[in-house]
Amino acid sequence: MQVFSKYQIDRIINESRIQNEDLDIFAGPSNDRRVIVKDGLKIRHRPSGLVYTVLKLAKSKKDGLCIICSRPGKKIIIPEKDFNQYERQ
Repeated sequence: MQVFSKYQIDRIINESRIQNEDLDIFAGPSNDRRVIVKDGLKIRHRPSGLVYTVLKLAKSKKDGLCIICSRPGKKIIIPEKDFNQYERQ
């Protein structure tokens, strides 16, 4: 078994935080925006830490753009207003 020092543990945690990035659905200038979230992308809900897999993007009359995703045993729909609670995994 390998033993890590406090410094090494802090470095590992900081490196993993750097790899996560905010969930941004679009890229490009406002007149030519393109969707960059694709099926199979892993996203993490910041408050709970749960990780979901994107199944598809959908458009709803009620919520506008939404992401349909799943984790084992659960399927959810994330409305556009809640996108800021998620980040790329």
